[in-house]
Formats: sequence, C-alpha cells, structure tokens
Amino acid sequence: MSHALATGLSAALPFFGPAKARTGRPAPSLNRSVAVLIACVALVGLQALLAAPLVPDIAQGLGASIADIGQALGAYGAMAALSALFLGPLADRLKRGQALVAGMVGLIGGLALCATSVNWIVFAGGQALMGAAAGVVLPTAYASAGDLAPVERRSAILGRVLLGWSVALILGVPLAGLLGQVIGWRGVFAGLAVPVLLAMPVAFALPDPRTERGGATSVISRLGTAVRVAGVAPMLCVGFLNMTAFYGTYAYLGTAVRAALNGGSALGAVPVLAYGVGFTITALLSGFIDRLGARRVLPVACCALIGIFLTLPMVVGVLPALIVVMMGFGFTQHLILNCFIGLLSIRGGAQRGVVLSLNTASTYIGLMIGTASMGRVLDTWGYAPVTAVSAGLMLIAGGIALWDQRQG
Repeated sequence: MSHALATGLSAALPFFGPAKARTGRPAPSLNRSVAVLIACVALVGLQALLAAPLVPDIAQGLGASIADIGQALGAYGAMAALSALFLGPLADRLKRGQALVAGMVGLIGGLALCATSVNWIVFAGGQALMGAAAGVVLPTAYASAGDLAPVERRSAILGRVLLGWSVALILGVPLAGLLGQVIGWRGVFAGLAVPVLLAMPVAFALPDPRTERGGATSVISRLGTAVRVAGVAPMLCVGFLNMTAFYGTYAYLGTAVRAALNGGSALGAVPVLAYGVGFTITALLSGFIDRLGARRVLPVACCALIGIFLTLPMVVGVLPALIVVMMGFGFTQHLILNCFIGLLSIRGGAQRGVVLSLNTASTYIGLMIGTASMGRVLDTWGYAPVTAVSAGLMLIAGGIALWDQRQG
C-alpha cells in the first residue's frame, strides 16, 4: 500500500522532472522519496499557515482578541523550537520514516485539540502540540533530502522538497480560507487530520541510506558539537532573522488585507495564493542556485526582501498590485530558504540531522517572537510598522550573509 501511494505521489507531480542519479539516468526511487518528502512538508506547512486567513474568525469564535490569537500562534513556535532542540536529535536515532510518523501522530492530536477548543488557551495548547510535531517532521524531511540527494544537485533536490510549502500555499491555505466560510474554521482544522493520516504509511516506508545514526551521547552534547561546525552559526542567525521577519509580516497579512478591502476569509487567502505561485516559480528554477552558489545568491535575495517588506503597506489595499508584490515575496523567500537550508545541510555533513534540528528551532523561535509581538504592534500602530521592523531584521540578515560570503 505505501509503495503504491508513494508511486502515485510521484506520478501526480510530473512537472518536477525526473531526479537524476550520478550517472545521469532517471532515479525513480529518488523521485518517489522526494514526492513523499514534499507531502510531509506540505502537511506541516498547511497546519502552520492555515490560521493566517482565519485569524479574525478564530478570534470571534473563541471570544478572543487578535492579539490573543497571536499569542496562541506563538505557542506553536515555542513548542516547535523546543521540540527541534530536544526531540529532533533524538529522532535522528530512528529511521527517517519512523521519525516522520511519530511527528504526524502529534499533528493529528494538535489538529483535534484546535478543532474542539472552547477558548483561546485550549486553542494555544493545540497549536503547541502541532508545533512539537513540526519540530520533528521538518528537520527529518530536510535531512532526508540531504541524505538522498547527490552532492552536486543538493539545492535542486532541496528546492523540490521545499515545494511542499508551495502545495500548502497554493492549494491548501486558499482552500482553507474558502472552506472557512462554508464549514467554519473548526471544520478546516478537523479536515486536515485526514490527509495526515493517509500520509503516515507512505512516510513510514521512506528509504534511509544512512549507515550510522545518532549515538548515545547526550542531546546537549550533540547540539553543542553541531553549532560549532564551521559556517553553521551564521546561517542559523540568518534563518532566525528571516523567519522572525517572515512570520511577523505574513501572520497578519490576511488581517490587514481584509481590513483594507472589507472582505472575508476567502479574500484574505488571495495574497497567500499569489505568494505560493511566486514560491513555486523559484522552486522550479532552483537548480540555478547550484550553478551560481548559494553564498552569492543569499545576500542579494535578502536585499530584495527588504524592498518587498517596505512596499507591502502601500499595496495592501490595491489587490492587483498586492498580487504582483506577493508573487515577488514568494519568489524571494524561497531563494532565501533554499540558500541557508542548503548551506546548513552541506556544512552539517555527518551532523546534518542535528544541524537542521537547530535550524528548525531557530525558525520557530522566530515564528514565536514574530507572531506574538507583531500582533500587538498591529493592534496599536497598524501594519506599516510591522513590515518596517521586518525590513530592519532582513537588513541585519543580509549583512551576515554578505560577511559569510566574503569568508569564502
């Protein structure tokens, strides 16, 4: 059954093109594995991002404020960070498929808790459980891509795996906004548990080419060793700053759009769809990062994102212009993700799983800080200060990326 599902996933995604082995011949098993990893990332992306177009509805349904829901979303980030730090390295001792399934069980529990929550605190508990699961699934999926990909094509293969976020953004999140008006936000959370359940047997069968797994050394020791690997710390900093800026801006974009255009959750999903299109375009072209070099691309992409953040408040009430800017946002954000995750994967070497767990931790600390703090900024001063702070964070990230480039 799992083999058939994996084959079906691969066949359903033919536009990715055949993954090539070192000999240049197609590698069907690699295609199937990449398709499974795309599905895993897409499911995490869905449950991480689907609340964005539904924030006002969730707040109204639970008798809470926008800032309260921001705190609940921040709980997701906090637990994802802790999970990546302490469960991620432990999961590295398991087969990749076993770790993915363990995380998916947590996703289902968190979705059920959110769907049945009676107040925003219970909703925050569901978000926290989903975050703990994401802290296992994401680094495992990214590390699997590094395990399976030929070295000379790592950015291209990682770009395909990151397409899971595109699937979430293009198909899932806009659909969540539409369904939110039909079956309510609770139905959206409950419904997502079904594809997670279906993905579990496919994920369990994922190949694991490693000959060695995490040893018996303590988690703290393994984390300390990983963070001292040359070139890892700068990319972790870039990732943290980028994710804080991204989530602080993105989490409340739907709210800002709905307020400016006086629309419902379906309208809030439109810019998300545009972002996903831009994100996908970059993914399909990500092989050029292997040719140019991620260290050269990263500072330029950081600078481009600064301009996008500063432009967003000016177009948030003009839908055609917003769609264009959001496509650029998705294109640029994918470049940044591919570059710093790819560099971490390469530099991590034998410590790849632990290094990418550290990346997931820094990512979700950024999510926690970005969503929890920017909700109050939005309530008090509006959306323009939110994006201005994000631009400032990316200015620092670009400086670190430029410094790292010059070290090579």
